[in-house]
Amino acid sequence: MSTAERIRQAMSGDYWRVFDALVAESPPDLVPAVLDRYRREPADRPFLMHLLRRLDGADELLPRLLSDVDGQHAATLLSELTRRGVPVPAGEIARLLGDAEAARAATAAAGLSGDRSLTSALRPLLADPPLRSAAAMALGRLGATECTGDLTDLLGIVEPREHEMIVVAIERMGDPAAVPALLARLLHAPDSTAWGLHHALSVLTGREPLVPLYDNESTYAANVRAAWSTVDASGPAVGDVELIDRARARLTVDQGSGVVSIDYDPTTPGSSWPRWGRSLFVRERRVYGLGSDCGTCEAFLHLAGWPADRASGLAGDLREALADVPALTPELIDAARPLCAGLRTGHYLVTLTDLDLVPVTAVESSWLTRRDEPQWLGAQHFQLRAPIPGEVPSFGVIAPTQPLDDLAPDTVETHTEAIRAGARPAAVALSWADQRHVEGEHTERFLFGVVLDGHHKLTAYTRLGIPARTLLLTRVEDCWGPPGDRGRWHDELTAPLRVGQRRRA
Repeated sequence: MSTAERIRQAMSGDYWRVFDALVAESPPDLVPAVLDRYRREPADRPFLMHLLRRLDGADELLPRLLSDVDGQHAATLLSELTRRGVPVPAGEIARLLGDAEAARAATAAAGLSGDRSLTSALRPLLADPPLRSAAAMALGRLGATECTGDLTDLLGIVEPREHEMIVVAIERMGDPAAVPALLARLLHAPDSTAWGLHHALSVLTGREPLVPLYDNESTYAANVRAAWSTVDASGPAVGDVELIDRARARLTVDQGSGVVSIDYDPTTPGSSWPRWGRSLFVRERRVYGLGSDCGTCEAFLHLAGWPADRASGLAGDLREALADVPALTPELIDAARPLCAGLRTGHYLVTLTDLDLVPVTAVESSWLTRRDEPQWLGAQHFQLRAPIPGEVPSFGVIAPTQPLDDLAPDTVETHTEAIRAGARPAAVALSWADQRHVEGEHTERFLFGVVLDGHHKLTAYTRLGIPARTLLLTRVEDCWGPPGDRGRWHDELTAPLRVGQRRRA
């Protein structure tokens, strides 16, 4: 039976089984048969899309079909191409912007096209309520700065959810000319929009003023307005240092340079969510995906790519102070000021811990393995040997910022000998607390950390089976926790791990 006949029969039967078989067999006439059927039989197109998206070379095949379709069929093709990140020719986009059923998908595709000639077709859509937020995002992606004023004007007429989408579009536009309008908007905008305006202003100005911690939306909005009313041109400042005990301190970073930071990912083209997934960035390069803010989704940490420059470069002169760390001292915190200034603006907890770590080289031994789909961090890493004591099931994972296979054996051996002789050199990690009520069924916590300095030290500790002295720097704003006490869950997670504490059985 020919491939074309198999596809025809599948349309009136178990098409999933037939499609699975065709993909596995990959007969030489598969592509021509699918394309021909798609063009001749509009009623079959929704089913054939399931097969088309699975074919080798789908990124090249799908655009060839656009000129043959319109309406919902065109919208489906455009959405699939946008999801794949495949640019669509500007001519096809311009044609479909005038198609009521395909216009929204075409608008999203326009932003991905990189073709600024589409600006003139997109700009009128800012006056069309169903399409204006998508048009704004497309113009932002295209960097169409001639439309900056049009976007800032929209902020006064849209609802809060759409307001955030327009703010993200302005942020993506990257035009500092929007700053005066955003500052003016901040004074009178609803309290619920303050966070987005603050984020956009930080991106566009390159400055992030310190905003006091808060316990409700109105207090936060007032704090943001006050912070932006006093922004100056001073450099990063580390202040408000409070040494709590030999294992804990607090400090603030104002106007931090954000060399290493946790922030939201750029909005996915076509998405209805202005902000969703978060990542850890090193010098603006995405290093680890952290998943979304969904409180019922599983905790997530996955390698996106190694940084071009190692995060350990931040440590600099601090390394001498880290050679043997029996306790937190004012001198150690003072030595850490340059490193802290390289982090993002915020309120920080500094915690000196002894982490009983083991290396993780296989998915089945990772705390990130789950009931449904196993999750692999994407690289060898470290984790706590046992769950963290407490009422909520809690686990600890420490992720590297360079491949552990590339470590220098001589350096590891040097640290091994020092530790064996009684020294306690400290690694440094940026950490945060994560708590989820997974699928609404059970609660779990993770103490996550990403190594800023000390991969060789951690490896040496694990080889000796000795808990690894680790200085955790934790931005409270990045932690999951009660609104009025965002650092509480982190404090509970680290309490049995702090230097000088005895682990409970």
